[in-house]
Amino acid sequence: VGAINREEGLPSSKELSAGHVVDVVDHRGNGIGWGVYNPHSLYRVRMLSFKNGKGEELLEEGTRQRIGGAVANAVSEAIEIRKSLGLPNSKSSSYRLLNGEGDGVSGLSVDVFDPVSEQGESGQDNPLPA
Repeated sequence: VGAINREEGLPSSKELSAGHVVDVVDHRGNGIGWGVYNPHSLYRVRMLSFKNGKGEELLEEGTRQRIGGAVANAVSEAIEIRKSLGLPNSKSSSYRLLNGEGDGVSGLSVDVFDPVSEQGESGQDNPLPA
């Protein structure tokens, strides 16, 4: 038995496909966070935000903007971390800027090959906003 006991309240597969944003709740209905759904993956939801101890609301109006904000924050933090590691530098201008779960953006990676970057997404039929 995995961490997902059951899926409830899902619309038909025509309405909900890979890339849709969903709330994640525990067995009591308490919010855990929200993420991007992928019915074809072992990881059904790629978590992008966890509910904080202050009772932050889960999905609401402006969800796509919240995703963009979550990704933008992760990118900013990742840039600062890479800078603290001395990247890029004169000996290495190629590195992984975003490393999925390690940087809080499950299923998303960004590699930098000076001066080009390449993005990879896991299970995104509906791409994240730019």
